[in-house]
Amino acid sequence: MRTNLDHDVFMKKGKSEPDQIPFGYSELSHKRKTEGYNAQSTMREIMFSSVQESKKNKSAVKPAQAPSPERLRRDANNAARIKAVAEGKSEFQGQCAHHGQQTFKIKSKGEEHICIICRDKHSVKQTIKRRKKQVAA
Repeated sequence: MRTNLDHDVFMKKGKSEPDQIPFGYSELSHKRKTEGYNAQSTMREIMFSSVQESKKNKSAVKPAQAPSPERLRRDANNAARIKAVAEGKSEFQGQCAHHGQQTFKIKSKGEEHICIICRDKHSVKQTIKRRKKQVAA
């Protein structure tokens, strides 16, 4: 008595099961026999084609994107700082991300700047932190 329906269907239709591809068989293994490829040359070919495809995708012309508002703000502040340093000033007017139009102090020998309100808030936080550490010790 047959219990497997698949075999019954094959027998009734007169079809046989499909041929199985041997384990580990590939077109590259066939090339190894006919053209003298080895594992290293096979990997080299795979990597080469992958890199070429990647380069082709990267070389596609991308439309120029407009700079973000944050980038424009930073560039404007840097330009104002450089101008103020050239004029020998220690402050300039700039756009703070948190406080809007503010006065900025130039620090680090003209290499950096900080909003005076942000600087004062940071100073207060550091003072509180230092006092907590002194009380705990």
